[in-house]
Amino acid sequence: MRSGESLQELLVRSIEMMNAMGFRLSGIIEVTVDESLPFMGYTTRTLNKNLIVVSGMAVTSGLLDGLLLHELSHIYRTESRHPSHKHGILNEVLRYFVSKHNIKEEYQLGTLRGIINHVQDLYADDIAFKVFEKNQQKLFPLQKIGEFFYNWIKTAAANSPDKIRNRWTNAAAMLNNAFALSNMKRHNVNDIRTKAAEANQNFLDKLSPQLSREFPYFENFMVNLEENVADEEFREQLEEYLRHFLALTV
Repeated sequence: MRSGESLQELLVRSIEMMNAMGFRLSGIIEVTVDESLPFMGYTTRTLNKNLIVVSGMAVTSGLLDGLLLHELSHIYRTESRHPSHKHGILNEVLRYFVSKHNIKEEYQLGTLRGIINHVQDLYADDIAFKVFEKNQQKLFPLQKIGEFFYNWIKTAAANSPDKIRNRWTNAAAMLNNAFALSNMKRHNVNDIRTKAAEANQNFLDKLSPQLSREFPYFENFMVNLEENVADEEFREQLEEYLRHFLALTV
């Protein structure tokens, strides 16, 4: 954010950058701050508009313009009807696996939604990075992205008396790390990637061999997501992804 620039002015500038690159957005888009939000931000659809909610920490992070472009990229993916953002497909696949495995615990449902969101975030970031690179003089230094993803890496393994919850927590953390590293690979964020990979390996060394040996599958899956994918092909890929994850947890 430029000195003296309001949040609304930054949103308008971000939309202009998206539009200028052909990622044209329609409809009403608003932004607000939730000081109590424990993560960077999200977008929700309310009535006839998209509302981007950013946290207090995002406002002071130095990455607020990047966050807005990321959220605008989600909106673009939804408006352009990319399979990764078709809620009908996502909800049908999720319901199938929840029913098949009789999943009822809220933390398990939240975990499944979270790992599906990783896929959506990767597709959103494919757009956001194009805008980042085209508008570098107007935005944060790209080095900050590497630092952001490095800080995303989880290094502590769960080891509570609840063995089932441990499996879910550690598998989810492994996919969290796969998301960060695959995003860095997809967009050639090289400055800190080796350090991030070492931090992830430190985490994997704390896991059971059954769990840690599956990391390459998830990283490769995320690295190799393709832009041009038909609805049914995406559905099949998402189902395979969730089957691999659930094989580690249920």
